[in-house]
Amino acid sequence: MNKKINLLFKMFLFIIISFFFVFCTLRISDEDEGVSPGLISIYQNSNAYSQYSISSYNPYPNDDASPVMTSISVNPNNTGTTREIRVIIGAFDNDSGVSNVSCILESPTEQLIGGGNAEFFYLSMSYNSSTLKWEGLINFSNDSEEGDWMINNILITDRAGHTRIYYRFTEESETNYYDGQDEVVSSFAYVYVNVMNTIPSSSSSSTSSAETTDETPPVITDISVNPENTSITRVVTITIDADDDMSGVNYIDLVVESPTEQELGGGTNPLLYIIPDYNSVLDKWIGIAEFPSDAEEGEWMINNIYVEDNEGNFRRYDRNSDESDTSYYDRNDEVVSPLDFVLIDVVETSSSSSSSTSSMQSSGYSSSIFSSAASSSAVSSTASSSVASSVSSSSTVSSSSVSSVVSSAASSTVSSTVSSTVSSTVSSTVSSTTSSTTSVCIAHWRFDETSGTTAYDS
Repeated sequence: MNKKINLLFKMFLFIIISFFFVFCTLRISDEDEGVSPGLISIYQNSNAYSQYSISSYNPYPNDDASPVMTSISVNPNNTGTTREIRVIIGAFDNDSGVSNVSCILESPTEQLIGGGNAEFFYLSMSYNSSTLKWEGLINFSNDSEEGDWMINNILITDRAGHTRIYYRFTEESETNYYDGQDEVVSSFAYVYVNVMNTIPSSSSSSTSSAETTDETPPVITDISVNPENTSITRVVTITIDADDDMSGVNYIDLVVESPTEQELGGGTNPLLYIIPDYNSVLDKWIGIAEFPSDAEEGEWMINNIYVEDNEGNFRRYDRNSDESDTSYYDRNDEVVSPLDFVLIDVVETSSSSSSSTSSMQSSGYSSSIFSSAASSSAVSSTASSSVASSVSSSSTVSSSSVSSVVSSAASSTVSSTVSSTVSSTVSSTVSSTTSSTTSVCIAHWRFDETSGTTAYDS
């Protein structure tokens, strides 16, 4: 028995010594070849300078910009009926794509004293491919501090490793998040969740409330662009009509895809991301698409139209895979919608139009001129707002398109409370510094009591 044990021990010792010898041989061989010894990288590329070096390969060499936040909301915005709150954040990156979104919900005490010493929640969000947004759920306990909890420290990261953070500004008078990347106050107002620890009992009142719950997504009823091509100006106004049966439309976004993006897809080709603003006078959503001078020529398509109401119900329209379709596909109802594709023909802008537009901008020709003129005229407040808002929906107006813009404003219906004929003139002189020419545009407005609309004479 002892002989067997000794034999096994010698064999084991031999194996250890042999392994040590082989290891030393390989180490010397590595040093002779000028390669630092160590662990071989898991990532090996035949084109890499050494199979032993840890790779620093960057699959997105052209992505040099940080992602941005496009929207932020909560649903619901209080705990009156449920302790579960959904945080919804829209984020966009122009190259590699967004990889992660997170935020913190701070209690009223944490907002007051800071430092993370009071109650707060850290929320890591997940991407919802149906809504194209990042979402996360927070469940407040019954003993959570009452008051307005703030969404803060919103961190967005793209696949190339770039980050952007939005947080509460140190200035107490500020009401919008601070963009830590660009070091400016953003356009996004602070978002709060009102935590209430009293939940209404499930009585007849709750039954009545349930009967009036908004569960129907909003719909897009019309989409139009003006102008339909860039022969005169590189700035195109996108107008959208949307309707919701109860809570009202809260948010719309869309993309304008280049011909290449329509053909190849994937969101990696030229496109414009647009978030229209609601115009309460026109009762329409207005967005501005500005095409750079080197934009790809051809028909750019409005696509991936997302609309959401104030209860978080949403609907999405996009181009169907069936090439024979000429109308948008409603992803909610899974049917082809009655909305025809809307295209913008990007062509070379004539030099005369460009110079005219440039001179207008340099001479201070802007929507504020129209706003001032309309508000000081004899038109009723509703009519003057309609004029100013219609014209202000376009950030750049060329001399040859002023009439069409003003005419567009005239087409909107003035409030029926106007009881007498209203007449006024909105005048604006545009200094176009050419050889010796001054271009003047005058618009005459009058209210037709019979038809209930404004009329326009040039």
